[in-house]
Amino acid sequence: MFLQRMKISHKVLFIVILGLVVITTFAVGTIMMGKKQLNTLEEIYTQKVVPLDNLRKIQLIFREIEYHMTGVSAGIVAPIGSGEHLKLSLKEIDKLWNSVKDKIKNKDLLKDKKTFEKGYAGFKKVAVKLLKVYFNDDAKNVPGLVDQYLDFKPLIFKSIDKMAEAQEKAVDTYYTERQKLISKINGLIIITALFLITIFLFLGVTITRSITRPINDTTVMLKDIAEGKGDLTKRLTVTSKDEIGILAGWF
Repeated sequence: MFLQRMKISHKVLFIVILGLVVITTFAVGTIMMGKKQLNTLEEIYTQKVVPLDNLRKIQLIFREIEYHMTGVSAGIVAPIGSGEHLKLSLKEIDKLWNSVKDKIKNKDLLKDKKTFEKGYAGFKKVAVKLLKVYFNDDAKNVPGLVDQYLDFKPLIFKSIDKMAEAQEKAVDTYYTERQKLISKINGLIIITALFLITIFLFLGVTITRSITRPINDTTVMLKDIAEGKGDLTKRLTVTSKDEIGILAGWF
């Protein structure tokens, strides 16, 4: 075995270097794995979670707009304040939708995206009339515009529900897949660790024996000689070629 031909210092250096290589490999692997996980989490957050949150925000804004329309019709909400709210709401919806539509890349949702844009485009036409009515403080014409809004409401809400459901499913699928992957990685790490422990134990025992065996054989022989029991014509059979082995070979 090659360890038998190595010097003691080289054996120690070999086991130290081997340990450093293994530790470094584990450290680099852990860092790379952690970085990959962070990149994946960032991707799922920006591509799935944020669009889902923005879709729900769009729904909430439409519900607030609907509340204002109903409130103005009932005379419990001020028309001019509702007009300001509607202007801000349209800007916010545009902003949210622009951030969402490019991130929804599922081909099965293309129809829903078009449905939403059709419904939203129809509502914008209603909103132009609604703003005029609000700022003219003409509450009596709001109920008619509410009826027009209700024609587009199903297109808006059903399409958002469908897209949001798909995003939620994508997040759940990702979570399940990551759990399975992490379980596999953990299993692989345990197997690798056990394998390395076995290798290090084997090398430790082998190196220890290659150092201590010649010493023990030489000690026993010298003890026998000192006690007058030794055979001075007999030589030790030593296979190790390190410093101790060479010394033992002289006896």
